[in-house]
Amino acid sequence: MRKNIKNYTSEVPMSRSLANIQKLLASKNAEKIIVDYKDGKPVSIVFAISTPKGVLPIRLPARIEGVAKVMYGANLNQLTRAGLKQVERTAWKNIHDWIDAQLALIETEMVKFEEVFLPYVVMGNQTVFEHYQSDNLLGSGDEQ
Repeated sequence: MRKNIKNYTSEVPMSRSLANIQKLLASKNAEKIIVDYKDGKPVSIVFAISTPKGVLPIRLPARIEGVAKVMYGANLNQLTRAGLKQVERTAWKNIHDWIDAQLALIETEMVKFEEVFLPYVVMGNQTVFEHYQSDNLLGSGDEQ
């Protein structure tokens, strides 16, 4: 196992990280907070927050497969139950820590909410980043 990953030894249960994320977002006036599930496992946290330009829907994914690959060099189906639990704890604890850090920057007026969360704003069924990845945001570049 790779040992230079933040929270790779976290003992914080995934459910507690999710609850703490919800508390953080609620304390910053999130209007809605939803956890998306697939096959009984949380895969993203979705929330809406008011900004001066309107309500922004945000979706933060937990890409568990990537964490498994980085930590163990393995796919999810190759992990032991204990390994999978550690990957989940690590992923959700890192999401919690990232949100907490971003909110601290926002509180101190170093950045605006939109600056740090813009890639995760939902447009249709995709985030801004997903639109960008699929060339739907900037076009394919063939217009020149």
